Amino acid sequence: PTQKTPSAKDTDEKFDFSSHHCIGVDFASRYCLFKHIYYDQHTNNFLYIVPKSQPRFPVLYERNGSLDDFPTEIVSFQAKFKKFGALPFSLVTVSEVPRSKLILHYPGYSVLWQEINEKNYGHFISDTLFPLFMVLYDFSFSLETLQQFQVLIVDHCMDRNLTSSLVPFNCPPQPNCTKERFLERYLTVFENQVKCWRYERLIPARVSKRYLHFPVLAIGGGGLATRPSEVMNEANQGRSVYWWKFRQHIVSRVGGLITPPSKHKVVLVNKWGKGRKILNIEVLYKFLRETLPCEVVMYGGGLLSTSEEIILVSSATVFITPPGGISFSIPFLPRGAAVILVAQNTFGNRKTGVGFIESDVLWRRLAYVRVFHYEAEPEINENDPKGSDVKVVPEKLLLMVNKVLLESTLKSSSKFII
Repeated sequence: PTQKTPSAKDTDEKFDFSSHHCIGVDFASRYCLFKHIYYDQHTNNFLYIVPKSQPRFPVLYERNGSLDDFPTEIVSFQAKFKKFGALPFSLVTVSEVPRSKLILHYPGYSVLWQEINEKNYGHFISDTLFPLFMVLYDFSFSLETLQQFQVLIVDHCMDRNLTSSLVPFNCPPQPNCTKERFLERYLTVFENQVKCWRYERLIPARVSKRYLHFPVLAIGGGGLATRPSEVMNEANQGRSVYWWKFRQHIVSRVGGLITPPSKHKVVLVNKWGKGRKILNIEVLYKFLRETLPCEVVMYGGGLLSTSEEIILVSSATVFITPPGGISFSIPFLPRGAAVILVAQNTFGNRKTGVGFIESDVLWRRLAYVRVFHYEAEPEINENDPKGSDVKVVPEKLLLMVNKVLLESTLKSSSKFII
């Protein structure tokens, strides 16, 4: 018998057509979740496929009106253009249905993401991992769903020689260990190891396919980067609930303390390189250990794995740290913990040093920790224009530690952190 040619109606009923939901009102703020989107390896475009029989509706609504087609610039992969340019995301709306035998189905949920200055621990936490968490939590409202996403890195990964092999939660005990340390950070949030998009997009050709079908694909969110070094940025205000969910999820996955600590612990961290480190940290550490009636622990930045550092910090009631990227374990402190930032006071002038800038634009907007400033004496360091090494007066800093220990609620019945 003669085979019946499928009609447009038959094709429409069987094919997984595209749909989307976007949050934000313009290129800089927008991030989107697509269902059933197709990557065409021949044209290097993503295809948004709609039925021929369906009336066209606006695909986006912006401040200056509705859009009938996706613009050239749909979303920003990152907000910082100082070092790296944002990558384009090309999306074409079509009504022609690809032949099923040319389609390769990519499993599960996926997100295209661009890292920002990922070699710096602080930038990785605040500008890469935390915005990624916010985007996926906004779309899923579920930590269980969020951690199932496959992260596809759209830049830099060739330099790091990413592979699909899983990396354990530990890193060799040396400063800035490269591949393992970078990859391990993502496993604090996600079940799956990150993959490189430039490699994944080549998969269809290896199996004689043309199209890669994503049942769920999230993109955008670069505008959510916290920009901790920009003085006037107020975008971090009101994000404490997100930071707390971020903290609890990660601390739980690495085995840290998710409940309030029952006893005090003072943790000190110091830079191991040049610039902004506490020069007499050993003297301070010895003095606090001999004086305080609680545990006092010290570690060097970059000497622990990410998980080891988070576990240690998650039970600290007082955290003493220089400013800059080294201080970005602050979000993993327990509720009610006190932070003592030790720095030269540069009065918000980035050109003369980091100082307390992160405190002003980020940490003092974090509702579950208390932030204190210790103004230290600078030692001129011409090798690091971002800030001078400093010295502290142990007796003076002890007064601040005693004050915050006295005001701490620990595991009391108080509903507030004071």
